[in-house]
Amino acid sequence: MGLSNETHPNQGDEESLPLYSNLDYEDATSDLPITLPAATATPDVVRDFLVRILVNNRSLPLDQARRIAARWNMGSGRELWIYNPAMYNTIFGAEDGWILYKDVKVLYYKTKQAKKGAVRRNIAPIAAVTLLIWNVSLILMGIYGGLGEGQIAATAFGVIFGGMGLIFSIIAACINHFQNFETNVESELQASFFKNAHTGPQQPIG
Repeated sequence: MGLSNETHPNQGDEESLPLYSNLDYEDATSDLPITLPAATATPDVVRDFLVRILVNNRSLPLDQARRIAARWNMGSGRELWIYNPAMYNTIFGAEDGWILYKDVKVLYYKTKQAKKGAVRRNIAPIAAVTLLIWNVSLILMGIYGGLGEGQIAATAFGVIFGGMGLIFSIIAACINHFQNFETNVESELQASFFKNAHTGPQQPIG
């Protein structure tokens, strides 16, 4: 289901929302890194997180950020992670939902990537280097090893498959290196928003 075009509470309704967050301006703008709430985080913790995201990432006034965050009623940290763009749109409205989904998901993917550890994050480059050494070793063995015909054929077979693995590893390493979480999340949002539309998003003028 794509993002709906339903309008959200008007300003009068929005001003009547309770300001659940207890954060003051100093807390919201502190130098402490903004971390994703745990899966079991309470709605209060999630709302405080949303306030910090809006104040720090979007430079919103604290009162406005608290009013937007107040629309989050019952969901835990896990719901914050797994809700799709349509759900964010339903809770926060089209514009605020788009912005919050983008900021939350970018942080989610970055956090997930950081937890993989150095080896898992760099598995493709490691595989590429290993396969390169393997191929060079086989080629040198074939040239200088004085191998028989059967051994040369087996070596050539190993070089071919090692070369194919090397190519795939290099491609995977390049994709991993140049991936852009922000662009990926924007693509998710656009796919959801325009899923049922007959036309795609308008290109910017100029």
